Amino acid sequence: MLLDSFALDLSSEVQLTLPVAAAMVAWTAFTLYLLAYMSRRSEANKAVLGAENELEHPRVWGARYFDVDTLTFFRRLVTRIWIGIYLYILLAIGALRWTEVRTLLFEVNLRLPAGLFVGVVWIVVAGLVKINRRYGAYLRGELRAKPRNLAQPRLWGFAEGVLKYVMVAAAILISFVGAGSILPAGVPEKPIFESVGKSLTAPSEGLLKAIAIAVVGAIVAFGLARLFDSVFEDMKTRSRKHGPKVLDQFKALTRNAVYLMSFIIVLFLELAIVLDPTQMLEEQDAFLLAVLTLLVIAFDPLRNAFAGLSLMMADPFSVGDRVKIGEDLVGEVIGITLTMTQVRTGRGELVTIPNREVLTAAVLNFTRSEHHPIFVEVAVGWSVAHGTVEQLLIDAAKRTPGILDSPPPAVFGKDVHGNAIVHQLLAYTNEPEQMKQVKSALLYTIQDLFHERNLNVLSSRAE
Repeated sequence: MLLDSFALDLSSEVQLTLPVAAAMVAWTAFTLYLLAYMSRRSEANKAVLGAENELEHPRVWGARYFDVDTLTFFRRLVTRIWIGIYLYILLAIGALRWTEVRTLLFEVNLRLPAGLFVGVVWIVVAGLVKINRRYGAYLRGELRAKPRNLAQPRLWGFAEGVLKYVMVAAAILISFVGAGSILPAGVPEKPIFESVGKSLTAPSEGLLKAIAIAVVGAIVAFGLARLFDSVFEDMKTRSRKHGPKVLDQFKALTRNAVYLMSFIIVLFLELAIVLDPTQMLEEQDAFLLAVLTLLVIAFDPLRNAFAGLSLMMADPFSVGDRVKIGEDLVGEVIGITLTMTQVRTGRGELVTIPNREVLTAAVLNFTRSEHHPIFVEVAVGWSVAHGTVEQLLIDAAKRTPGILDSPPPAVFGKDVHGNAIVHQLLAYTNEPEQMKQVKSALLYTIQDLFHERNLNVLSSRAE
């Protein structure tokens, strides 16, 4: 009897749940199909609206305001809006069956008008910002569609930036004021939005001072950064000691330092407005502790950066030079930054070295050297006259392609190894890129000459 009752309850639960689950599955399948269709249409439109699309044509009015990126933004926006609609309807379907979902849907409905209002505001602003950027490119003559009179690039670039930030500030103001008035009473977020909206529409004297300091600080920081940029750009045409890449690194470092110092000064001025002297001292100590902690964390990168500046000033190598760093790293320099140097070895390996290690290592620049030495050591028994060995080694050097006649090759008695004398051949080449090939050819030539004279080499070494 109990089992029959359980089976009846289970059957009733399935009958009530199955239609809702089927509706959710059908709605999900329809949404996936629609998104896939929109994606296919988007790709097809991208193929049509390429670099030669009609929006780029001078006779099309819309070319002033829209481009492929702007249209792509709106297509992505439509996709996200549809996903939001999908989730809302999915909740509505679930609310037909489950009480918890119905409660969640009720909470969503309380906030939905305010959320839609804020969303529409930011969608409009984002679209206007992109259209503003496109129109600025049109006025500067960067598009195929040209205006009758071109705008000055720097002047319009500044105006374009001001318009963008004005639109963003307006969007923030409208979002908080509008959401605070639309949210119904009893919603926990309503007092927060109303308080922020009231502060934005009727700011206090302290808030006005804080905004003024932030604006003035931003203008001063931007002006100083542009001034230093101009100085370094001027130095590119005058300086003979430092190349353009070195000056670009100095310019970036100076710009970041200006922004960082401006931020710290403005932050302290803002804290002085909103805090009393006692709180200011407490916050100042906390801030200094945070700065010291940040410096400790960034100690290693800072060391590399200062080492990079020292390297750039010393200029031991340039990109494209073949160098030997330390004892055994030989390769071509392919990149130099403030913190790292990249070298590609003869085997194609890419080695990245912190600049502080490069600064403390011996650096041999083959490219800037007039000639590059090659050492070959051979140990030959005491029974062979040293003049014979010397002549064979010099003949081998003279027969090897890539070995220079001047300075001439020379042979020295270097050491005694058991029952043999170690002879060292010193030769030179001016082809650092072919160093391995030249050394290999020299060793093979030595081997051939010693075989012709039936002489045995007890041991050998080359570097």
